Amino acid sequence: MQKIYLDYNATSPLRPKAREAFMNALEEFGNPSSIHSFGRSIKNKILQAKEKIADLLNISPNRIIFTSGATESNNTALLSVPGAKIFISPLEHVSVTEVVPFPSFLKIDPSGLVDLVSLENDLSSAFPRKMVSVSLAHNETGIIQDLESIIYISKKYHAFVHTDAAQALARIPLSPEILESHLVTLSAHKIGGPMGLGLLVLPENQFFTPLINGGGQQKGMRAGSENYPAIMAFAQALEDAMDELKMQQWDSISILRDDLEKQILKISPGSIIVGKNIDRLPNTSCFSMPGVDSMNQVVAFDLAGIAVSAGSSCSSGTVKLSQGLKAMGLPEEHLKSILRVSLGVATTKDETNKFIEVWSRIYNNNLNEKEFL
Repeated sequence: MQKIYLDYNATSPLRPKAREAFMNALEEFGNPSSIHSFGRSIKNKILQAKEKIADLLNISPNRIIFTSGATESNNTALLSVPGAKIFISPLEHVSVTEVVPFPSFLKIDPSGLVDLVSLENDLSSAFPRKMVSVSLAHNETGIIQDLESIIYISKKYHAFVHTDAAQALARIPLSPEILESHLVTLSAHKIGGPMGLGLLVLPENQFFTPLINGGGQQKGMRAGSENYPAIMAFAQALEDAMDELKMQQWDSISILRDDLEKQILKISPGSIIVGKNIDRLPNTSCFSMPGVDSMNQVVAFDLAGIAVSAGSSCSSGTVKLSQGLKAMGLPEEHLKSILRVSLGVATTKDETNKFIEVWSRIYNNNLNEKEFL
């Protein structure tokens, strides 16, 4: 059976050059904190990789710390300003929503965008310390926030700004304004790097409290020996991914995604395409099949050799009603039948055609069962 992978927002395959960089690094050894030649050699290569990443992002290497992944980066960012009143959107990943004990949820409109007037009203309150955390692109729908405006308003009221840009990295350009957020979360495996490595862009010469202490690595900003092989692979994966962005390879994927959605609505007119008329990541589509439970769809597609998702993959293998989509006002019948398809630059027309074929079969089988009953 042909296997088709359409869940790139969950993770992306390790890129060949990133794999090569990882394997080459495994041939070397040494603790980068050691002062002997073995340690110094590894340390120098880590610094070179950091400079390469910083150059690709057009930021100072001093702003970069490596973490174990986007979850740690988000935790670190949100806990880095003790005592701050934290405002988050209801669309955030659980590594944000479950970290803040008593968050203030920002108002969003039915399209899933943060209400900027409401944001300004919230921030005008007299809290001594404030932080705003809004992801650049939603992992389930691909909806892209007007982050530049959010940053402008937040800084106007002296609020720290954090954004989880893990899904957006190298799929859309990250403007200088976005990277001037105080804290930016990125992840290696979303762009074809290895799992287990994240990156947090720190504020430039501003207040920051580390989450992990006890070692002094990374100038005291994150304790623990650096993951040398993963760092080398991340630097290579980012270079390759940024080349794809420059060559506009995602444009053809956007066309493929749009065609897929047209076919879905032709087969299932009652389906909802979430964010259809909103600026989205070029690879992401989130839609419903009314009357067919999300988990049943995922299992049916898996049996047909197609990997898709019912939403965020970070929920212990379970499928729950999406609180983010619920906050957007999606009717419950659609919430229960939502599916996320996320394409990669290697996705082909034949693969999306196969998806449509299976989608049609699941949909029509459900209709036939209802008619029989």
